[in-house]
Amino acid sequence: MKNKNKNIVALIMLLVFPALSYAQDYASMPPAIQAKMDQNKIQGADLLTGIEAVYSITVANISSANAQALTNLLSADDKISGFTISPDYSNMQVTCKASVQIEELKKHIGDVNGEINQYTQLYRLEN
Repeated sequence: MKNKNKNIVALIMLLVFPALSYAQDYASMPPAIQAKMDQNKIQGADLLTGIEAVYSITVANISSANAQALTNLLSADDKISGFTISPDYSNMQVTCKASVQIEELKKHIGDVNGEINQYTQLYRLEN
């Protein structure tokens, strides 16, 4: 019986915590983004349709040797629509589908032995 209760609690956590996270994100989004999401909901479309995320990232351990490998990884990801890497390899800007989470970008950067020091994320309407 205890295992059954643990499974129920785990299921509730999986269902509730993403909803809480989404609610916090929604409240902090600009009114134009909230309006687009509301419109998507009414139309039965995916909530993030027509919205993109822009990440500004400070990175470490990226050199010219692994910058090309990172460029190849980012270019191959169909959820990323554009990116720039500063000439000194310390900063990046990534434009992607709004559903992309920082963990996905951490994986790409980690795959070339880089690290994310800081990042900011903003949402905007797709161009």
